[in-house]
Amino acid sequence: MSLRGLAGSVVVAGAMLVGAAVAPAAHAATWCGGTPAAADRMPDAVGGNQYHVVYAVPSDGVDRFADRASGIVSDLAFVDRWWRLQDATRTPRFDVLDVACDSELGRLDLSSIRLALPASAFVRPDTRTTQLRSALSLVAPNAGKAILVYYESPIPLDGDICGQGGNGAAAAGAPGFAAVYIAPNLYGSPGCGTVGGADYMAIVAAHELVHSLGALPSGAPHPCPGDDGHPCDSQSDVLFSGGYCCLFDRQLDYGRDDYYGHSGAWWDTRNSLWLVHLDRPRFPLVVRLAGDVGESSVDSDVPGIACPTGCSVPYDADAAVTLTANAGIGRELVRWEGDCAGVNCTVQMGAPRSVTAVFARQKFRLAVVVRGKGLVSSQPRGLIACPRKCVTAFAYGTPVTLTARPAPHMRFAGWRGDCSGPGRCTVEEDAQVTARFVRKK
Repeated sequence: MSLRGLAGSVVVAGAMLVGAAVAPAAHAATWCGGTPAAADRMPDAVGGNQYHVVYAVPSDGVDRFADRASGIVSDLAFVDRWWRLQDATRTPRFDVLDVACDSELGRLDLSSIRLALPASAFVRPDTRTTQLRSALSLVAPNAGKAILVYYESPIPLDGDICGQGGNGAAAAGAPGFAAVYIAPNLYGSPGCGTVGGADYMAIVAAHELVHSLGALPSGAPHPCPGDDGHPCDSQSDVLFSGGYCCLFDRQLDYGRDDYYGHSGAWWDTRNSLWLVHLDRPRFPLVVRLAGDVGESSVDSDVPGIACPTGCSVPYDADAAVTLTANAGIGRELVRWEGDCAGVNCTVQMGAPRSVTAVFARQKFRLAVVVRGKGLVSSQPRGLIACPRKCVTAFAYGTPVTLTARPAPHMRFAGWRGDCSGPGRCTVEEDAQVTARFVRKK
């Protein structure tokens, strides 16, 4: 089949590609995710930077999620197996759910979303990824989650482009973006192949994932003439723009000298944070909430921990995870305990780790000044008995009512500060008040 390429994309012209090569012991996988959601579902079953996968249709498209879900899972399972055959120590890390399933990729947290724009808005290749990234920006807002979208168009796409990928997930650590396009070609047939058969669509997924990891980097020795986004040293390279079916006939960086596992000084996608290190153990990070918790929570900078729902997640042994305590209304973080101590918490995952965030009722400060002869007391009784000047802390949410009692031959002239007038003074937050007593006339 005759093929042509565009930077950052795989392109096929004409009819559907059909190939004879099949994945070793290839078999279809079943999606076990249940009812799909439009956004990232929590908690995560794994920790670390990961790809969140989305199925998207335009506003005027037919939603075929039920037919596509297991095909998407199957192709990504083929990509995972192919990647492990290319490099026994790495594979892309996908966002998976904590559900029972007979395969790891069957647990894929696969979102389904109907876009606000019609199919005509996504026809042009030069604006398509911008439109998709904008539309999907809130599906997985964590910066540690890159998006892989399967976009299904009811109409042909300009150039019959099968996929596009951006290299935002390279050394700088910004999230990447990869897109696979399910669309008819100009002749009405599925010009990029079928989803779920480990054929050309699986190549497209692998190709765009590699682009999203930062390939082809500047400095690579074999860029194509006039197309520095793809290598031209072999058509068997998965990043070659075009070629033939099927995935298990492709190589991850032919010669290992352009973008993966090379010895050069330029960016090596093998070092990406979005790849699992299969040659290192994974250890659980367990988070607990203690004390007066209320609606407090703990989350992590690297995707994974979202406690109280997701409080135990495995991370690669070389991961460094910074935890953030989000105190609920009226609460405050008192301290970290366990494998963190003090106010800040960053955990080095070289072993199983356990951390406890201790919360307490937030305190507010009440300062009382007495001018003249008299006494200020409080309800609840006994918390304040102030003859001159006092400062007391109270648990957040505790209303404190102050009463002014003049000495003999004196009268109460009123409050100043955060209370005013001659009546009682009730406060529930930081306050400073003055009670004025004057001699009776």
